[in-house]
Amino acid sequence: MTEDERVARLLADGEPARSPDRAWWIWAVYIVLYGLSIPWYWSPGPARVWLGLPHWVVVSIVSLVCVAIFTCWVARRWWVADEPVPLDEADHGREAR
Repeated sequence: MTEDERVARLLADGEPARSPDRAWWIWAVYIVLYGLSIPWYWSPGPARVWLGLPHWVVVSIVSLVCVAIFTCWVARRWWVADEPVPLDEADHGREAR
């Protein structure tokens, strides 16, 4: 089933669109990923060097990239628009306002 068919079925059945802010596990994943991205838990002392950067910097960057990927996945998978936004041919593919 394609995404368009899934959305059409949800709207035809009268089911409300799922909202990611109501799923507890999404918030739990965000807390873990943001917790990993903040270097507060690293012990003080000389930092190991990975890829020419202190290891906590590399871990923070990787964690934030994971936050971005997870956010894209949640937006793509969970948010369902009520109806598609029409495109105006005169705007050459830009969304109509």
